[in-house]
Amino acid sequence: RREKMVKTATESSSKWQNTSIKHIQGFMLKDPNILWRRGGSYKEFPIYYAIMYKAKTVVVEYICEHTGINRVCDWRDEKDQTIVHIAASLTYKQGEECSLPYLMSIFPEACYLENLKDEIPLHIARMKNSKEAINFLLHPENTVKTYEMAKFKRTEQQFLDHGGRIVERVWGNTIETRVMHDRDLIAGASS
Repeated sequence: RREKMVKTATESSSKWQNTSIKHIQGFMLKDPNILWRRGGSYKEFPIYYAIMYKAKTVVVEYICEHTGINRVCDWRDEKDQTIVHIAASLTYKQGEECSLPYLMSIFPEACYLENLKDEIPLHIARMKNSKEAINFLLHPENTVKTYEMAKFKRTEQQFLDHGGRIVERVWGNTIETRVMHDRDLIAGASS
């Protein structure tokens, strides 16, 4: 399976789609600063290649978090494009992994930033006819909210899968509802 993954952190290859977090961790064990080094055919950082070659969203999240969210958000290419511009320029097949909602969640203002040609990410998605990216960028607040709720549910499920206990779903779907009910339960127990 390792042969189906990237051989370097700056590889220009569709093998990024098969690359795992564990594989990236292996690169980082050999070189703790690997995520901060430019390289490869485009002389860019690993996050660029992960986005450009459609790595799984969890891999993109991991790379962003370990590169530093601020550093990732400060990055620009030679056309003054952000990571959101890059993700918006890609076309996605039905069901194909798309990290654009995650990138929008960490850098929402990028949805409105212009590159050197005065194009925001939505303009680029329209030029590339990237229907999925267009849908995400037309309503950025909804995209971010939907992504964050899905991530919360994934995290909650992982917690449950590892033996954690969460207040039953009868309390509703929202975090606020659960917090209010938890507070009421705790207050009731202390009286």
